[in-house]
Amino acid sequence: MKKKTFLKNDDKNNTIVKHLRFIITEPDPEQNILAVNLTTLRNTGREDMSCIILPGEHSFIRKESYIAYKYAEELSIIKILQQSMESSIIFMEDINQDLLIRVQNGAKISLLLPVKFRKYFEHF
Repeated sequence: MKKKTFLKNDDKNNTIVKHLRFIITEPDPEQNILAVNLTTLRNTGREDMSCIILPGEHSFIRKESYIAYKYAEELSIIKILQQSMESSIIFMEDINQDLLIRVQNGAKISLLLPVKFRKYFEHF
C-alpha cells in the first residue's frame, strides 16, 4: 500500500478527534494491515515509551508524540479505501523508511501492543 499514513476520526468524550495512523505492515494474505495510532506525549507516566516521535519527523507532527500501540488496529485495505472515498479517512504524507522501521521496532518491544497483532511481525 503506497500511502502509509492517514487521519481517522475517533470519538473521544463525545468529541470527534482526528488521530494520525501509521500503516506499519504490508497486507497479509487476507488483505489486512496493522495500523498504529500517534498521540501527543503529555508526560503523564502512562505513555508507551517504545517509540517517541519528534516534531518535524512527519509534516503532521507539531508536538513530541508517541505511538499508542495499545490502540493498534487490524484494518482491511478495502475498507480503508472505501472510507477514504467517503472522506472519513484522509490519506496524508507517507512516512520515511527510517521512521517506519523505528515504529515497527517499537511494536516489537511494546508491552502494550495486543498479543494478537504479533502475527504481523512476519510482515516487516
